[in-house]
Amino acid sequence: MLFGEARIVVPAEPAAIGLALRHLLQDDGERRRLANIGRERIGGLGAIHAVLDRLMEQ
Repeated sequence: MLFGEARIVVPAEPAAIGLALRHLLQDDGERRRLANIGRERIGGLGAIHAVLDRLMEQ
């Protein structure tokens, strides 16, 4: 839930993963929309490393 709409859930099957990736590669607008959601919820480049570092301190 942390990623909200930016998270795409597909069955763990090569065809389903390939189809989802193909869709993202072909749709610049959707890829940008999902990226913006991810940045709003998680932060910019490198943010996940800061989150993990903080979690490891505890």
